Amino acid sequence: MRDSTEEEWDKEFNPERRNEDNKEKPEPKKIKIPIRKFTGNGTMPLHESIIIGTTPKLVTLDKEDKPTLLDDVEFGNDLFVPKDILYTQAPLPYVFKSEQEFKEYLSYAKKLDLDALFSLVETEFRKYVDVDGYYYTLLVGDTIWSYFQDIFPYTHYIIIVGDNDAGKNSALLLYKYLGYRVFYVTSASAANYYLP
Repeated sequence: MRDSTEEEWDKEFNPERRNEDNKEKPEPKKIKIPIRKFTGNGTMPLHESIIIGTTPKLVTLDKEDKPTLLDDVEFGNDLFVPKDILYTQAPLPYVFKSEQEFKEYLSYAKKLDLDALFSLVETEFRKYVDVDGYYYTLLVGDTIWSYFQDIFPYTHYIIIVGDNDAGKNSALLLYKYLGYRVFYVTSASAANYYLP
């Protein structure tokens, strides 16, 4: 049997013993996990990492398609936080000057259908990349498809080859800026294609 002095001591300085006495278990500590995109395997709305001004945020759309900016998202014992920072290089972060600018871009994007989006992206490829006409369809289609790649179980890779000054780098750079979170790689080895 413990005396009152021991009980007082444990209450003040020994939380493990106090929890044993009260049969309370300490709440598990939330683990902070930096992310760029999260849906909880389809159990919750999409949360995307963006930067507003210089502050990393997670954005999600509510049922009325209005954006909500969050500092973190709890899921089970995990606490998801935005991975992007202003100086992230690979992949490039989505940076907006203000919340108002983000809302303006979102409003503009909601007005576009896939045909209009295809035309906009094709215009950029035709401006900066000089290839045969049928390649534009492949490059533009893959650029748009990159935003939906997480809903498909497989992907393919376009391997661009050619002589010096053939325009390979122009196509890759444009894809880097227009595609979804592109990792810009040149002279990749076979092992780079099979990263988990």
